[in-house]
Amino acid sequence: MNLQSMDSAEASRLANEFSQNRFRAKEAEERHQRMREREKQQRKWEEQQRLIERERQEKEDQRQKECQEEEDQRRTPAQWRVLLASKDTELASKLAAKDTELASKSAQILSLENELSSVKKRLEDISTSKKKATDALRYSGEKSKGDQTSLVERIGLANDATITKLKTMLAKAGGLSRLTLTSADFHEQHSKDDNNAAFELFGYRSYQEAKEYIDAYFHGEVDVNEDRLDEIEKLIDAKDNFIKLSPYEKCLCCRMFIRCFPKQKIMSLIFGRHRTTIGDILKEWMPKWAIIGQDLGCLDITLDYLQKELPEYNEARGSGLSVFVDGKDFTIGTKDSDTNVARSTFSTKKEGDAVRVITFSTAIGLVCEKSPEFAGRAGERMIVKFMGSRGPVNADTRSWEDVHSRDPFNPRTDDVFYTPLDDYLNSAEYAELVDELAENGEGAITTLLEAIGAHDDGILLTAERTGLTRGGITADDESSVSDESTGEVVERHSARDVFSIADAKEAYMNMVQMAEVDRDQKKKRKRKSTPLLTPDKLKEQNERALESDPNMSGKRKLKQLELHQRLHQKYQEGKLRKCMLSYFLLSEEQNRLKLLAWMGSPLAGNTPKPTFDELPKIPLGLAKIPESVSLAGDKGFTGLEKDLPGLNQCENPAHAKSAKERQSEEQIVSEVPLT
Repeated sequence: MNLQSMDSAEASRLANEFSQNRFRAKEAEERHQRMREREKQQRKWEEQQRLIERERQEKEDQRQKECQEEEDQRRTPAQWRVLLASKDTELASKLAAKDTELASKSAQILSLENELSSVKKRLEDISTSKKKATDALRYSGEKSKGDQTSLVERIGLANDATITKLKTMLAKAGGLSRLTLTSADFHEQHSKDDNNAAFELFGYRSYQEAKEYIDAYFHGEVDVNEDRLDEIEKLIDAKDNFIKLSPYEKCLCCRMFIRCFPKQKIMSLIFGRHRTTIGDILKEWMPKWAIIGQDLGCLDITLDYLQKELPEYNEARGSGLSVFVDGKDFTIGTKDSDTNVARSTFSTKKEGDAVRVITFSTAIGLVCEKSPEFAGRAGERMIVKFMGSRGPVNADTRSWEDVHSRDPFNPRTDDVFYTPLDDYLNSAEYAELVDELAENGEGAITTLLEAIGAHDDGILLTAERTGLTRGGITADDESSVSDESTGEVVERHSARDVFSIADAKEAYMNMVQMAEVDRDQKKKRKRKSTPLLTPDKLKEQNERALESDPNMSGKRKLKQLELHQRLHQKYQEGKLRKCMLSYFLLSEEQNRLKLLAWMGSPLAGNTPKPTFDELPKIPLGLAKIPESVSLAGDKGFTGLEKDLPGLNQCENPAHAKSAKERQSEEQIVSEVPLT
């Protein structure tokens, strides 16, 4: 009973609560509806107010506009001018304010950009440092996972005794490699006369002598005390087994290429580098070695020196002071693609392609002057005449004063070894010339030859005679120096018969006929056109090559004199064996020190700076041969007196008809030897 009464009471209570909740919900909904209505009416009223305000503003604007128009109509021109002036002033002030604001904003933007750039750089530095630190931590972690030993220890070289044993083994039986090339132990093991590594590789009697000479040649540029065998630990521990070639190794690489291994592939195997890398090294160091050759082959001889060095044997036999001239041909590579070059470089001495050099030496054999390298077809007499064409000219030593401090030497611009290779026409210029000839037809060839006044000079087609041709040799002539080794009389034609105007015309016609073929093949990258040497370029080459010597400028001369002084000091200290050059350097020491002091070089020591009148004269080219000294050579150099700057007398041996007769005992005993 009680339970039933309780359930009915609970149900009644719940029904009342439900009814009340429904009533409250209905009231809330009605209240919310009224609020929406009020908001809607409020928005409608606000919209009406905005419309009223807009209409009022439009009416006000229209009224002001009408008033302004009425006022404008009542204004006089003077009032208009005043108004416009005030407007201009107002506009100018506004523009100035805007410009000031713009400048301020620009400065702020620039400052922000700089700050942003600085922040970016700091972020990059932080990122780089973070990466390096991460890599270092990773490397340390990987290394710590191992046996905590170095690479040297892991391959079994755990102590100094083992490393020393390895070095000894490499020095004795390791053969030639990058490790042993600069090793004093290796060269000591291979220093016998029949197996002298330093002589075979570098051309010096010992490795110590090679280092002394190279130190004098390239002082401050290379470190001759490098020993890669002593740095074997560094080479083993090097990442990726790669250590760059040092300047000293590059220097030796170039010297070996000149001396014994003229193949880049062999050098690449020795130094462990690609062939193209060896090529880049040769491009850098070949001119440097060439300049050393110029510095040692262009010596300022004097009459006093020639008298001092005259051998007692020559003096006892009555031979006077003489400078000896001779020609030598050096074999070069063949250029079959250019018939002009192939003809001009053909040498009758070598029976092949060669370059010809004329040397002038003293009585003891010291070379004091040499000619540039000419094509092998050039005549020896004509080369001497060309060298003497500069006349009796002295170097401008006055402009050399204090050149050491006033105008420091720059290897990139001043230490330039002249080569004529860059004077050829490039492929674009060649193609343009061929196209022009092809358009004008066959008649353009004759017109071109007549326009330039072409001369066949026996070497190349030139606009002016260079004087380098050699006259023809017939059977009536005696054997020339070219046949001195055989003593045979050979009938040969003149160089003019070998390369004539007709040949030049034929060469041009071939170019015209091949124009279209050249273009097609060049597009397919199968053929590159041969550069064409112009007459003006040929003349310019000859003149530049003739002037290319250590006396060309004060900076260039200073470098030569400092090289000579370093060599002289090494000779006097006993580091180098005495030779003909050492005697010359000793005899001319006072003149050299005067010039060094005049130039402000520290190698002058305590030598006081001389006046200009106290300086020795520096004759250029063949003018260095004193007037009282004769020029001695074979009979091919007879009659050159008028072509020498000093009008020196030319002497030659007896007119023997063959080399066999000149070398006979009767001839040697009966004649005073001049060579």
